[in-house]
Amino acid sequence: MDANLPPLRAVIYLRQMTHVAECAAHADRHGYDTVDTVHDPDGVLLQELLNRAMLGELDVIVTWDYAGLPRNTVPRVELVEQSR
Repeated sequence: MDANLPPLRAVIYLRQMTHVAECAAHADRHGYDTVDTVHDPDGVLLQELLNRAMLGELDVIVTWDYAGLPRNTVPRVELVEQSR
C-alpha cells in the first residue's frame, strides 16, 4: 500500500462468531483499519454493510466464507480461509 494513502477501512462480517481472530489477523496483515466487527446470525445486516460501502464509509468486507453473501456482492469481499 502507498504510504501516502490512508489504510483501507475494513469491517469483519460473520454469521457466527467463529474465526474472528483469523479475520482480524487477515485485516492486520493487509494493513486494513478494522472499523467494526458485525455478528449477523440472521443475515439481515449485510445489506446495511453493502450500503455503507457504496456510500464510501468502508472499503473492504472481510469474512470467513461466502455463507450468506449474495453472489453479486459489489464491494471487495475477501475470504480468509481461501487466502492461506
